[in-house]
Amino acid sequence: FASPPLPYAPLYTPEVLKAYTDRTYWYPLVRALRERTDVLVTSPSRHIWKGASSTNWSKGTDKLIHAVAAVKKRRPSARVGIVFYEYGPDVAASRALVNELGLKDDVLWLPRSSRKDVMVNLTLTDFACGEYGPDSWYMGGVVAEVLCMGKPLFHRRDDALFSHLYPEMYPMIDVQRPDDIARALEGFLDSPEEYRDMGRRARLWFEKHIWGHSLEAFESLIERR
Repeated sequence: FASPPLPYAPLYTPEVLKAYTDRTYWYPLVRALRERTDVLVTSPSRHIWKGASSTNWSKGTDKLIHAVAAVKKRRPSARVGIVFYEYGPDVAASRALVNELGLKDDVLWLPRSSRKDVMVNLTLTDFACGEYGPDSWYMGGVVAEVLCMGKPLFHRRDDALFSHLYPEMYPMIDVQRPDDIARALEGFLDSPEEYRDMGRRARLWFEKHIWGHSLEAFESLIERR
């Protein structure tokens, strides 16, 4: 990307967006789930993991579902919640897997929403999800939003592919299998501040390398005109 998808960093922070919670219809539902969980995960990405379209574009949504089921099996008292959006060709398959693994009461399904609504809802989450299919991505719309909001990110990234772009990449939880997510969720249950600090460091990386760099690029274009 010459300039990745760019949330307006001064506005899109959990602290600022708290003033806008009354402008989104779904916030009270997310807050209700937040209040009855120990750890909350939000997955704004499309559900693509099972059908024919998943061959090249899989988001790996099923890995999150299996991970939460594994945590609840290992720690029956742990209250883990998921916020999903009804977005993508495999929503029905994800619903079926949620029900099959006994997670129906732990998942909040929201209709496909505007990005601004999603960002407000992210203020309440502990983790957010990018994509963790077979391919590796360093940036995209959801990733930029999660970094901007200072939330620890579940994602798939092969750093060797992007070492030429930055001296160091943003902190995240690299996901190749469900247990990568499960271990992070259990880590949060035991030591939440470690993961909150990861989110804060991700925000600082975003401010320096994405927001700051993009502003410089825009200013340069304006000056050349």
